[in-house]
Amino acid sequence: MECKISIIVPVYNSSKYLRSCIDSILKQSLSDWELILVNDGSTDDSGEICDEYAVKYPAIRVIHKENAGVSAARNTGLAEATGEYIGFVDSDDTIRPEMYEEMYKVAILNHSEIVMCDVITVFPDGRTEPDTITQLPKSCALERKDWTPMLLKEMAGSAWRCIYQRALVEKHQVSFPTSLKFSEDRIFNLYLMGYAAKLFYIKKGFYNRLVWEGSAVHRFHQDYYTHIKKAAQATRQAIEIVWSIDNKDYEKIYLDQFIGASIAAINNYCYSSSDFTWKQQRNMIELICADIELQKAIAVSNAAGLRERLISRRCVTMLFLLAKIANFKHRR
Repeated sequence: MECKISIIVPVYNSSKYLRSCIDSILKQSLSDWELILVNDGSTDDSGEICDEYAVKYPAIRVIHKENAGVSAARNTGLAEATGEYIGFVDSDDTIRPEMYEEMYKVAILNHSEIVMCDVITVFPDGRTEPDTITQLPKSCALERKDWTPMLLKEMAGSAWRCIYQRALVEKHQVSFPTSLKFSEDRIFNLYLMGYAAKLFYIKKGFYNRLVWEGSAVHRFHQDYYTHIKKAAQATRQAIEIVWSIDNKDYEKIYLDQFIGASIAAINNYCYSSSDFTWKQQRNMIELICADIELQKAIAVSNAAGLRERLISRRCVTMLFLLAKIANFKHRR
């Protein structure tokens, strides 16, 4: 039987935060929802916690599956969802009690297939920081004619700040790319935002995103740049299909994303948790600088930042030092 919103939570070894996450969903002022907990092969007691809640609350369903990554877990939830709209919550985050009621009301009143809200970033020391759409000064509706390349670049980043009309997802058969380690949300959003007739943006922070040292974005990955290249290719494909790459402005957002991610890759190889020696870190930076596709992207986009110029000139030592400084500053 259809409910108003299906809330999908992919769960993997998150027992430390999982109860807080589920409790925040149980406190929702919206009464007609279902929660689908997808236990993605957890090796801690996350699966048992999911089952414990499912026994107590009829609105909670648990799916246990072998570990295959967050995208596969979300797709499993998508296949089981019955809600008119679908939302996603990461298992180490929490949401405010009014989140889904306000977003659902806006969706219905404005006939919007997608509704997006702001986020509050919560740091380990308790500090909070608003994560808002800087190009939109207030809540508003966006139709296809209202999108600009730069606005799309800013808004397409994360799925957990949105609800999506299930009919839209099913009509266009959009799912999360399981072959990517990064940018899965961006690819998902590039398609759905392009297919939607109307998106409504609420300038309120309903979603609490916890940033912690074990977060995927803060972990060292030996294959970081390989996956950056794969994500860049998938981003380009999505833009070509839905947003028309013939428009040079849209091409630039793809190139800027690739360049920014490449700089993040350099930082990643120089993390304090890196398995690489300093010589290996420098070698990886040298390989990135030598990448013809990256050099072409910087030339075509006219990127003129310091790191872009250093990559163009293949200044490995300076890039290495800047990465170390940035990582020290951000405690990585």
